[in-house]
Amino acid sequence: MTKIIFLDGWTSGGAMSKICPLCLQAHTKCGIYCSTGCYHRAPVSAQTKAKMSAAAIGKPKPPGFGVKISAKLTGLPRPWQRGSANPNYKNKAQGRPESRQKFLLAVALRGQSWTEEHRRRHGQLMRTSANAMRGKRHSLDARAAMSAAKSKQYREGRVMRASIRVSAAEREIYRNLAQMGLDVRAQYHIPGASFFYDFFLPAHGLIIEYQGDYWHANPVKYKPGTRLSIQNVGVVAVEDIWKRDKRKRECAEYYGFRVQYVWESDYKLRGMEAVICLLSRFFWT
Repeated sequence: MTKIIFLDGWTSGGAMSKICPLCLQAHTKCGIYCSTGCYHRAPVSAQTKAKMSAAAIGKPKPPGFGVKISAKLTGLPRPWQRGSANPNYKNKAQGRPESRQKFLLAVALRGQSWTEEHRRRHGQLMRTSANAMRGKRHSLDARAAMSAAKSKQYREGRVMRASIRVSAAEREIYRNLAQMGLDVRAQYHIPGASFFYDFFLPAHGLIIEYQGDYWHANPVKYKPGTRLSIQNVGVVAVEDIWKRDKRKRECAEYYGFRVQYVWESDYKLRGMEAVICLLSRFFWT
């Protein structure tokens, strides 16, 4: 028997049935959709959303609201909150200043603030059972993944350092180089590298490192086997300091940069003459 579909959605042939507008399946239910699944997946117009929102204002939520949904999701992955499926993922990953400014403005308009008292209360709360990770440890795989992610952030320069120790001599060198008309950048980070460098001259691909005699264990003053006490680090062998400086230099050279050093003792003796003599080897005759 030929089935006829009427304009109002009803079909002929056997029991009177309707066509679900979402999955196009015939059904005999009294509603428009064939199931609650189709009903909840169907797009909702802006006018309907506005009516639903207005109707819900001021009404208390029924007992057990959200409990059933929460029970179904317990222990299950939530892919819509991860990666690019999260609408805020890009803003969080790239740390967009405009997004942060919008957030701070919204917080100010709501009269909210994150004071020291809030931090203290939050700290107390995290020391209780309310902290889901309290008393637990990450698996070895999770630790490795977090370590790799943090290392990548440092390499890409997306982790801001809390403080940068810049000596008076470094500030003086930067000021003099800028007054000489040179394009110089202080505390330069090479994309993809893990180090920050004191000065970078882009026009010449040259990196200049100001080396403190004590902090970098000037080989002229310190013999192998000497141990130095470094603030916030502890007792360190000079060989370890030299190895780190060597890795830092090799890292810059790997990316095609040239590296030169200005030692503290030489700068104190000759001042900017020590820097100018170094620069003359590269672009002055």
